[in-house]
Order: sequence, then C-alpha cells, then structure tokens
Amino acid sequence: MQARSEETRRRIIAAGVELFDEIGYGGTSLQELVERAQITKGAFYYHFSTKQAVAVAIIAEAESLFRETVLRVLADTSLSALDNVITLTFVIPQMHVQDKLTQVANKLRQSLAQVSGAGSTAYQQRKDGTFPLLTAALGKAAAAGDIRDGIDVDKLGWTMWATAVGNRLLCDATDADIIGCTADMWEIILPAIVTPENLPYFRERLERRPELGVERGAPSRPRGSRRD
Repeated sequence: MQARSEETRRRIIAAGVELFDEIGYGGTSLQELVERAQITKGAFYYHFSTKQAVAVAIIAEAESLFRETVLRVLADTSLSALDNVITLTFVIPQMHVQDKLTQVANKLRQSLAQVSGAGSTAYQQRKDGTFPLLTAALGKAAAAGDIRDGIDVDKLGWTMWATAVGNRLLCDATDADIIGCTADMWEIILPAIVTPENLPYFRERLERRPELGVERGAPSRPRGSRRD
C-alpha cells in the first residue's frame, strides 16, 4: 500500500514537471495535473492540497539534488578546495542545461516569488543550508594559500552566488551559453582573488572546461604551492 501511495505521489510530481515546463505554472490547472498524472482528484488531494504544494515539492526535490551535488563535488580530495569550487560552478549550470527537474524548479522559484513567499523561502533555505558549504570551501582555499590574504570568503561566496544566479537568469532570457558565461565570470574573478604564483595554474585549469571533469595531462601546480 505504501509503495502504491509513493508511486501516485511520484506521478503527480512528474506531471507537474512536465506541465510547468510545457505551459508554465500560471497556465497549469489542478485538473490538468490530475489528468496528466492519470489519477483521481481524491488521490491528488491525499498527497497535495494545492497546485502550489506540487510546485513546492518539485523545488524541494531539486534542492535535494543540488545539495547532494555540492557535497559530492566539494568532497573530492584529489583536488584543491579552489579547484573543487571552480568545478562546482560549471557542474551546476550544466545541470540547469541537462536536467529537467532543475530547469523547472528554477522557473518555479521565480514564478512563486511573484505570487507567494514560497519562492523567497526556497532561496533562504539554500542560503542557510547549502551556501555555508561554499564559504567553507573558500575558507579552505584561503588556508591553503590559493586565495589572496585579506579577502573575506563570506563576501566572495555571496558575490559568486549572486553572479551565478544572474548568469542563469540572463542566459535563459537571451539564449546565451551559460557555460561560456561562467568561464567569462572566472576570467574576471581569478586575477582578483588568486595568489600570483598560483594564477597560471588556475587559468589553465579553467581552460580545460572543469565541468567535463579532470582530464589527463591536467596542469600541475607550481612548486611550493600548498594543498588542502
């Protein structure tokens, strides 16, 4: 019985992802959700009280995937903390390009921000729950000697997050290449934050498209540079 109930819930969420992507949150009716999921209204109301509740569930699932990805990428001990941060900033937009759940959740955050507090709540949850992981990684990079002395890693993390969100919104609106825009962001940021002796390494690292993973023949770090 529990397995069947969970399957019904999954069908509703899948229907929401499809419809919110096809015709938008505002254009989707509760009846359309019921019909797409091929369930009764009674079954729908057993799991969700409103259409917005479905949207919130989609955002929560995407946020769970986002957090798992952040933890996985930042936990890579084969690279430095700053290497991992750079990689993360490419992996996340790649998810936006390839993963439908992530795409729809991003749209829903914007839509719900206009009609309720659910959109801003989602951003606040990320600020409280996942953002500290980024600042912690930047703190490790500073301790390892990769980030210049005197840079506030909390402010740096916030600037990177704000830039990444802005990149996504503008790339969506203008059909620009989000991966290319992320690389452009780092071309500006790297000279401002990285120590001079390590800047050539991280510039070469950037050119090797971190979103594709570590390649053979990856650049070697300069002698005397510290690692996490």
